[in-house]
Amino acid sequence: MKYLIILALTLMAANVQAQDTIQPYRYSAKVYAHIQYQRDANPVFSTSQALVKPAYAFQMKTAKGNAHEFELFNFMLNANKSGSPGNIYKTRATSIVLKYEYIINMMKKRNSKLAPAIGLGAAPYFYHTRGIPTASSHFPYRNSSFGFSGLLIPRVTYNVTTRLYLDVNIPITILDMDHRSNKFSDPTLPVAQRTSSLTSFNMLPSQPFTARIGLGIRF
Repeated sequence: MKYLIILALTLMAANVQAQDTIQPYRYSAKVYAHIQYQRDANPVFSTSQALVKPAYAFQMKTAKGNAHEFELFNFMLNANKSGSPGNIYKTRATSIVLKYEYIINMMKKRNSKLAPAIGLGAAPYFYHTRGIPTASSHFPYRNSSFGFSGLLIPRVTYNVTTRLYLDVNIPITILDMDHRSNKFSDPTLPVAQRTSSLTSFNMLPSQPFTARIGLGIRF
């Protein structure tokens, strides 16, 4: 019986110590630089493209020291997209990507500078573009895409201070469900040929390399 009491007291003490090692701040706000690199090659030439976009996130810690993170990325509302010189279309674009992530922290000690973690994420998205011709010989078009991505996100957090931290992570798309529709308002085409749609579901789809560097503050 006394061994059970000693074991219970030991577990209680360990639990108190574990709770004390978790960061004292429950919430944090974060700004990411979302860096995407893609290289397309064919037998004639190859091109490389690098994009840097901001993303904004809010994080809430759980009692076990893990975290829920909510993110807004690639938000545009009827934005004008400039085309190349001589483009015969003016393009307006609307897009939004929302992401929820459950982050499992591997290191929960308060005084640890580096904290590795793994995240499981879900990201619904919506894109819509509308082309308005500048010449009467062309016709307007609309392209839409909406879907859902499942993500695996390894990350490392560097604690600059107890409140300020850096977050580096590489999201990997595990699955993607996408529905696309296109409409081309050409009156010379039969009505059935003016619209098209395609739904796809892919596991481990081909994707550009993406890395994100975030600056966060706890409160």
